[in-house]
Amino acid sequence: MSRSSLSNLHKLISSSAESVVSSYTPSLEILFLNSLEEAITIGDTKPNKSSLHYKPSSMNCLRNMYYGVKGALRGEILEERKANLVGILESGTDRHTRIQGHISKMNEKGFKWEYLDVAKYIEENNFTNLEVRKPEYADEDSFETLLFDKDLNMILSMDGLLRYNDNEVVGFEYKTETYTTWNDRNGVDDKHKNQAYAYATQLKLDKIIFVYENRNNCYKKAYMLKITEKDKQTVINRINECDEYVKTNTLPPKSNNKNDCYFCKYKEICDRGLNAEENKDVKSDISK
Repeated sequence: MSRSSLSNLHKLISSSAESVVSSYTPSLEILFLNSLEEAITIGDTKPNKSSLHYKPSSMNCLRNMYYGVKGALRGEILEERKANLVGILESGTDRHTRIQGHISKMNEKGFKWEYLDVAKYIEENNFTNLEVRKPEYADEDSFETLLFDKDLNMILSMDGLLRYNDNEVVGFEYKTETYTTWNDRNGVDDKHKNQAYAYATQLKLDKIIFVYENRNNCYKKAYMLKITEKDKQTVINRINECDEYVKTNTLPPKSNNKNDCYFCKYKEICDRGLNAEENKDVKSDISK
């Protein structure tokens, strides 16, 4: 076949393919599904309102801590989350609320576990460095309480405080995860330990119970994390280290663990090695 004949054949095939695509009309159920997913993501797209405080969940990465306390991306519209990720987050929130509700009724059902009022516990123990705040997004049934440590400039929200047998107080953390991750689990995840150390430091705890739930079937595993004074000191050292970078406006090194980067909202500016102020300058230049 000659070159001109091949060219004509290619044009014919391309024209036919374009005709098929242009004449395609999705079925009604697909139209509905597309509209539903778009509606979910539209409601989830909001300006970044991150507070200018350290957060226990960011302590695995110095650069994440730095960006947060320096206000990087604050006020910007972040990348829209996919509908499935919104659903995973909503499911996790719902499970937390339901489990906390069950725990709060254990004592009245005859169990030796009591779900403590965090604000009252702080007042009774005279933790003057801690300020109790109610999250702006929390509804009347929410068990969530925000704590702000004025000494460490840290804000946190722990899943609960438990008292066993009227004397022993332990922290409580609830995590949901995929079947594979849950099935392979044999202890507290390393990425959750700094978070636990931060809670223990602020509330003077030495034990935190972690419960991991399988999202597929709601089966659970529980582990006790015992926390030493050395563990608590790592939190203070970590914050002091980041404070030095903040004072000198120096971008700290990023985490060597790529798992810390997957869902990080600072990933784009971090990969470019931008400081918090440099990112604002770039945005300003682009808008001119």
